[in-house]
Amino acid sequence: MTKREILEAAFRVWGADYYLKTSLSELAASLGVTKPALYRHFGGKDELLEAMFNDFTARFSKFIKPYFGTPPPPPDNNEDAPSADSREPLYWKTRIINIALKFAEFYARNRDCFIFSMIHVYGNDEHERLIFECLEGLGFGRRRPDASSFVMLEFVMCGMIFMTACFHKTNTFQKITHNEGQNIEEFLQTVEYFVKHGMGLNADTISHLDWEGIEREIIKTPFVQIDASQAVKAAIKVIAEKGPWDATMEKVAEKLGISKSTMYSHFESKREMIKNVFLTEADGLTRFALLHVSKTGTSEECLYRAVFSIAHYLRENSDILLALDHIRKRRSDIEKNIHEFEMREKQPKWHFQFYGIFNMIKNADGSALINECRAEWIFFIVVNTLMRRSKTMPFSRIPNAVFRDMYRYIALGLEAD
Repeated sequence: MTKREILEAAFRVWGADYYLKTSLSELAASLGVTKPALYRHFGGKDELLEAMFNDFTARFSKFIKPYFGTPPPPPDNNEDAPSADSREPLYWKTRIINIALKFAEFYARNRDCFIFSMIHVYGNDEHERLIFECLEGLGFGRRRPDASSFVMLEFVMCGMIFMTACFHKTNTFQKITHNEGQNIEEFLQTVEYFVKHGMGLNADTISHLDWEGIEREIIKTPFVQIDASQAVKAAIKVIAEKGPWDATMEKVAEKLGISKSTMYSHFESKREMIKNVFLTEADGLTRFALLHVSKTGTSEECLYRAVFSIAHYLRENSDILLALDHIRKRRSDIEKNIHEFEMREKQPKWHFQFYGIFNMIKNADGSALINECRAEWIFFIVVNTLMRRSKTMPFSRIPNAVFRDMYRYIALGLEAD
């Protein structure tokens, strides 16, 4: 048994369960060896995970390096001088699209790396810094994008991540067996279209939207009061702090000041507790957004009402936003459990409610503008953009201008610039 074989098995075995468990015993069993045999190659789980990150970085660099030229010339002596990229918006935009497509292709061809990066790279400051340094070395520029490019980059990268997740989900559950190369090529064309064009709405109509009027109307509307028990409210707090996987009935009981056994009078299990939390919050968010999306107006206006309503609700209810951030990387697991709950209770709420917000937005011919997949894509971009704000900025201080920019990219893609 070699280190390479252990690494490959770790990506396969731990990744199959989205790294919810990283058991060395399970890993050893998959290799047909004893657990002590692993320690001859790695000092422990942390050392193995670090080796996996280094392996991921090496594979990532090797894949994308041939697609890009030599590093750019040294920066001007004046560090404050604008870079060549910033002086050429079209060049910068094209470069961002090309980078996103290569990211997408790498992740489409390497499912194990995609899952690993969602759990152990994306959102991890230290690891993201190392990836950024890797990109610098490959010639992608020596400067981080300025603040005005932040929302654009989030739109591009979130779209790439979401569509890659959908690609692997489709291939996994439908067991696609036809030519993989052709399948990936079609996937990349889809990514490129949405990055460039977004929803393909009317730019002139968008330019005449009464942004401030819509925002004032939504902000002054009280949030819909949902009948949530104290147990559900406490569970929301704990899930926001710990995440759904580390939140326990015992921790919620401590916050309520009751015994763990008493918790079972509120929830049959931890699984039911988590489902109740997300279904309760989904109900509150949906009711609030529908108050505004149902207003008459153009498709462009209705979509902004939907996007701003969701963003404002989450901005002002940061506990549920933090809980949503915990599940954005492992959404297939939580949604599988919620779906089972819905089937048992005959309450198809989780997807239906969020989709219902957008289902009221119609094309000129009366057909729905946004299908369920696009609704999830929009919601994913909103959550990510909110979570990726400066860590020194409270959620409630995120300016409305961020939501306007985010909406423009959703509606028009990079053509918004």
